Amino acid sequence: MKRPLIISAIISVILSGALIKASSLIAILILIINLVLFVLTLSFRPAREFCVFFAVALIISANSMLTFKTKIEPIPENADQSILVLGTVTKEYYNNSKGVYVVKTSNQPQTLPGGINITVRSGFTALSCGQKIECLMYVSPVKENIAYNYSNGIFATANIKTLLSCQDPSGFAKTILKLKNGIENTLFSNLSFSSAAVVNAITLGNDYYNSAEFETFARRSGVSHIMVVSGMHMAILCGSVLKILNLIGVNRKLSAVVTAVFLLFLMALCGFTMSVLRAGFTYFIMLFGLFIYRRIEPLNSLCAAVCIIIMLNPFAVGSVSFVLSVSATAGIILLSDPIANFICNFVKIKSRVLTLVVFLASVTLAATLATLPFTVYYFGVVSLVSVITNLLIDYAVSLALILAAVGMVASALHFPQFIISGTFFLCEIITRYFTFIITAFGRYPNAEITINKTFGATFFTLTIFAVTYFCYKNSVNNFLKKVVLNNAYCHRAIIKTKH
Repeated sequence: MKRPLIISAIISVILSGALIKASSLIAILILIINLVLFVLTLSFRPAREFCVFFAVALIISANSMLTFKTKIEPIPENADQSILVLGTVTKEYYNNSKGVYVVKTSNQPQTLPGGINITVRSGFTALSCGQKIECLMYVSPVKENIAYNYSNGIFATANIKTLLSCQDPSGFAKTILKLKNGIENTLFSNLSFSSAAVVNAITLGNDYYNSAEFETFARRSGVSHIMVVSGMHMAILCGSVLKILNLIGVNRKLSAVVTAVFLLFLMALCGFTMSVLRAGFTYFIMLFGLFIYRRIEPLNSLCAAVCIIIMLNPFAVGSVSFVLSVSATAGIILLSDPIANFICNFVKIKSRVLTLVVFLASVTLAATLATLPFTVYYFGVVSLVSVITNLLIDYAVSLALILAAVGMVASALHFPQFIISGTFFLCEIITRYFTFIITAFGRYPNAEITINKTFGATFFTLTIFAVTYFCYKNSVNNFLKKVVLNNAYCHRAIIKTKH
């Protein structure tokens, strides 16, 4: 079996989806079945190559069973009695002007399972990330949006009755919070408010400052994925660090280690969301290949990242951002080159500049095509301007991110003010350009259409398979033609040599 990680990733996704709405008994049953299959694959030599598949499935089903038994079932069903909860605030946002927070529980006191996330509403007390709180809460299990909540480790909801104590963050959490505040202050001091809000979203994943109108325009124009921290942004930042380290003469192994540390810090800074985890694990695997002087296949890295995330969180596939992130990356890996080759061969492009433009555009087109069935399935809409909007702003967003990063580093190192101001001035111009594009296309009356979720998802999935088959078949035919022509030229050359 040449690609065991691909099958393992597929098995992981199927199991994760099946276990979201299961129960502990079903999880135990699946665990027993996987254990039997795992033993059988060890017993029969011809089947041993499938051992890795069932080993992954075994870990996922075992983890889900343990999660049900130790973290979900112990949550009290009666929400009328308040219980003592100790935890750390990990996320804050606002819903109808009321504070809503995610609190990660500690192991003591054992009134609730430790290490679970709770959605906490506090209409009278303002909390902030990193604070350790002790309070009396009315707690109940999650009843709505189970897939989304479970995928984020949220198994309960609560309302604060009495806040007993609140400690400010310390240690690593304090460092991260201080750095976040420093980045936000730098951005809002050097950019206009609207531009700083957008750059803050693509840098830290915090879209709190973006207006609701702009968020609507981004969704209608099909670029919501660009307005948050994604694999593309992490690739730009990690690639820049690697490039700088190579330019100053740092050896390959040390460069990989330094970049991995930077990546871990960046993931903590952006919050360990599903899309950040997917991108982070993928690049950790690639950096490991760099460290051991081996070339890592991008598709294998992606599949390994999917397996690791689902083994750690058996409900991960319930996260929309995780599904869209994985599908976009898979689309870029599998479809971008065949699409570009087909366009270049069909139009007979000879210019190197136009060929480069086609290959850059094919990346956006591949990611858009791959995510289209899931977008329709989850949201029931199709953006008619998504492809053109992405083509117009993709690389502008990347450039704005790089300029913002350079400006923040220059500010932190106390560079001359004209360098800092000049960098942020360029960032401001580019940010205004792509926000103008997003707003213009988002305001277009027919920017998106509503479509039946099941029909649309099925139709676009079949369309993607057809496009993939056609492009790959075209690439193979062109490759075979080149081989035949080369053999013919070689044969003629041999004949001429003999005569």
